[in-house]
Amino acid sequence: MHISDERLVSTVDFLRVAPPPPPSPAVRRNDITGIKLARHVAVLFGVDVPENPTETVWVSDFNKVSVGDIGRGAPKLSVKKNQKVGPLPLKGWYLVNRALVAGPSTDTGIIGAAPPVRVEGVDEVPSATLNRFKPDTKAAALLAGADRLFAGLEETFKDTLRVLGTLEDGTLLADNVRIGIWASLLAEVYRSQPALFTAAVQARLTQRAALSQWQPRVSLTLSTESATCEFGAEGNDDYWEPTTLGILDGVIRDYVRPSIGPGLSSPSALTKTRDESVDKNVGPDKNSAPIGAETDGSPAGSDDPNRDYLIDGLVDRWCRHLTQSSDRGLTWTVQEQSRRSVDIYLSGLTPLSRFLTEIQLLSPQILPYGEDSRGETSQWLPLDVTLEKHRRRIRPRIPSRAELSPLPEKSQKAIIHTLICLHRALRGATAFRDRGARMLQEIRDDEQRVAELSASLWGAEAPLSTWSHHMSLRSRIEAARDKDPGFVDANWGEFITSYRKLRFLRESEGLTVGEWVDIFIGSSVTINARSRDLGIRGGSQEKEAKALRAELHSDWQNALRLLNIDVEATKETLHGADNPAPGLTQVALLLHNYLGVALQAPSEQERLAAIRFGRNVVVPTRRRVAEDRKNDNVVRLSIQIVLGAAAKLAAETSNQRVRQELLLISSALLKDLLETKLVKELRTGHKAPEEASDLYVLNAISSAALTLHENGENSPLSRDDTLRVLDMAATALGAMTEGRPNGPEKETSRSQNVRVYRERWDKLNGTA
Repeated sequence: MHISDERLVSTVDFLRVAPPPPPSPAVRRNDITGIKLARHVAVLFGVDVPENPTETVWVSDFNKVSVGDIGRGAPKLSVKKNQKVGPLPLKGWYLVNRALVAGPSTDTGIIGAAPPVRVEGVDEVPSATLNRFKPDTKAAALLAGADRLFAGLEETFKDTLRVLGTLEDGTLLADNVRIGIWASLLAEVYRSQPALFTAAVQARLTQRAALSQWQPRVSLTLSTESATCEFGAEGNDDYWEPTTLGILDGVIRDYVRPSIGPGLSSPSALTKTRDESVDKNVGPDKNSAPIGAETDGSPAGSDDPNRDYLIDGLVDRWCRHLTQSSDRGLTWTVQEQSRRSVDIYLSGLTPLSRFLTEIQLLSPQILPYGEDSRGETSQWLPLDVTLEKHRRRIRPRIPSRAELSPLPEKSQKAIIHTLICLHRALRGATAFRDRGARMLQEIRDDEQRVAELSASLWGAEAPLSTWSHHMSLRSRIEAARDKDPGFVDANWGEFITSYRKLRFLRESEGLTVGEWVDIFIGSSVTINARSRDLGIRGGSQEKEAKALRAELHSDWQNALRLLNIDVEATKETLHGADNPAPGLTQVALLLHNYLGVALQAPSEQERLAAIRFGRNVVVPTRRRVAEDRKNDNVVRLSIQIVLGAAAKLAAETSNQRVRQELLLISSALLKDLLETKLVKELRTGHKAPEEASDLYVLNAISSAALTLHENGENSPLSRDDTLRVLDMAATALGAMTEGRPNGPEKETSRSQNVRVYRERWDKLNGTA
C-alpha cells in the first residue's frame, strides 16, 4: 500500500513541547534560570532536550523527585551506608544506574552492571536561586519550568480559538463549545507528553493549596513596618510564587473567557463585546476581550470572584477527567536506549463528550444565534437542538483553505484535529444528541467538509487527511446501517481501505500506539456490525463476513499486545470476581469492544469462554465505571451484549450442562438489565422506542426471555411482558427504518432478530 513518506508523522506532533537549547552567554541573566528549569523539568518527566549532557531521560514520580533533582536536571544516586561507588578519578559528575554521583572517589565498589560514565555539562541551578521559589520550593520550581515549556504552545491555542471560536459573521460560538475547543487542545497536550503534563498539574495544585488567597487590607496608618511573616510585608515577585499554567489558566481566562449563561457569572455577562484591535501575535488587551470571547464588561485583570471560581472549577474538573478519573486512559513507560518516555491510550471521545455534557448540565441555557444584540432584548433560553438558531451556536464553523493557509502548519493541524474531536464529542454528548437528529446529520455533513479541507491542505494520504476521511465515512455508515443499507454497501470498500491505511501508518510508526488504538476501538464496532450483517446474507457475502472477522480478530490481538494487556491472564486473575482490579477501569471501553468481537467467535467453546469473561470481568469492570459516572449506560451496554450471546448460545447448544449454565447466566443478567434506567423508561412509557440503542436492548431482553420460557425456566419477565417488549422492538425498528427499501438483501442482523424473535414467540404460544 503506497502512502507518501513525507507525511509519516504523528498527528499530535503539533502540540509537543520544544525544550530550549542550553542558555548561551548572550541570554539575559533573568532568563537563564527559566531556561535551565525548563530543560531540567523536561528530562525528568519524559521529554528529551537538545544537547542533553547525560543522554538520559527519566519518567519521574512527582512525589519522589526532589528539589535537588530539579536543580541539576537529574536524580542523584542514593548510596547506602555500606555501599561504595568508584573509582571516580575526576571532580564532577558520573552517571551510575541512571543517576548522578559526584567525584572524585577512590572507592572500588560499583553498584550495578555498568561502570560509571563521566558526564560533562551538568548545568545546575544554584541552591540560593532555587530557595527563592515559595511556598513549596519543589512544586514552584517545577511549575515555573513546565510553564516555560508549555508557553511555546500558546500561539497554537490562540490561533485555534480565534478561528473556531466565532461563526462566519464574527458571532460567538456557544460558551460550552469554546470551552470544548480549549479542552480538546489540552487533551492533546496531555497525550503528547503525559508525564510532564501530569507533574505540572500536580505542582499547580500544590502551589494553589499552599498559597492563601485571603488577606486583609493593611492600613497605611500603621506605626511600624510589618514583619516578614505579616500581611503588608514586601512579598515575592509572582515568578517565584507561581500558581498557574498559561495553557490551563491563562488561555481560558484571556481567550475563552467563559460566562456559561446567567447565574454562574455576574449579571452583566449578558452583555457581549468584541475588540477588533486585539492581535493574536500581541496577546490580550487587559482592558478588553479578544475576538471570539464573551465578557462581563469588566477589565480582564479585575477581581471578579464569580468568574475566577468558574474558571478554576473548569480547569480542575477537566484536569481530573484527564489524570484521575476512569476516563484517564492507559499509560505505560517505554525506553529507547537510556531515554524513557510514556506512551498513552486516551479515548478521543469519552472524556470530552462527558465534559461537554457536564458543562451543559451546569448551565443548560444558550443565547440563540441572532438574539445577541447589545440592547436589552438579549435573552438566554434553554438549549433546544431542534431549533436552527440554537444549533448554529453549537456547531463550530469549517474555515476555508484560504483562511488556514497563512497560519503555521502546527495551527492548521490543531484546527483540523480539534474539529474532528469536537464533532465526535458533540455526536456522543447526550446533552446535544437527544432529540438532535437534524443536528447529527449536520455534524456528519461538517465532518465530510473537514475531510475535504484536510486533503486540500496536505493531500489525501496525509495522516490527518486519512483519519478525518475515515471518521467521516464511519459516522455516515453507522447512521445508514438501518436506514439505507445500500449506502453502506456502496461505501464499504472505501471505508475498509481507509482503515487499512491507518493500520499501515501505525506499522510504519506514522501513528502512535495510543492514536491507533483509539481509532481501532471505534472502527472495530463498525467492522464487527458489518460482519454480522453480511453473515446473514449467505453465499459470497458470508465468506466476506468470515474474512472480516478473522482480520478483526488479528487486529485485536495486535492491539492488546501493543498495550501490554494479557486477556488470558486477566481471565484467570478475575474469574468469578465481583470487584475487579481498579486499574481495569482505565481500559473498560477497550475490554467491552474486544468482548463484542470475541462473542462472534466461530466455535461454541470460544463463545462460552467469551461469555464467562464478559460476565466475570467486563460487566463488573463497567459497573465500577458506571458508579464513578453515576450513569448506568456503560454497564447496560455490556450486560446486553453478554446477555444476547448467552441466550443465543443456550438456544443453540446440544450440551445440557453448558445450556444450564447459560440459562442461569441469562436469568441473572436479565434481572440486572431490567433494573437499568433506559429499560425502565421504555417499559413505563417515559421514552418512546425509536433509536438504535432502544432496539439493541429490547432485542437482548427478547432473546433472553424467549430462551428462558422455551426451556421452562423461571424468567424475570412474564410472557405478557415479553410480548410487550417484542412489540416495542418492532416499533423501534419501524422508526429507524422508515423509508428504507424492503427486501431480504437489505436486512440487517438487527432487523432479522426482530423477525426471528416474533416467529419464536408465535411458535412458543402455538400461534405460528
